[in-house]
Amino acid sequence: MGVTMKSVQNNLIDFEAMRWNAFYNAAHNMAHNGSGFAAAIAEAYYKADKNNKAKLEDAFLDIFTHHMDASDRALVSK
Repeated sequence: MGVTMKSVQNNLIDFEAMRWNAFYNAAHNMAHNGSGFAAAIAEAYYKADKNNKAKLEDAFLDIFTHHMDASDRALVSK
């Protein structure tokens, strides 16, 4: 059985969902256990649309990854 376009699309959807969960969980940790600055970034992340979420993720990747567990960090490493 070969690789189909459908299976590739499903894998991409699964990866994006896992990546979104990694950042959302990090934002949760930032809001509850982080510094005031980290909590403010988390609050902005909760309110942001998809494009602005991506900007926050890029701008503050070090803060997000600091608040992720190891398996989530592997999803967002560049």
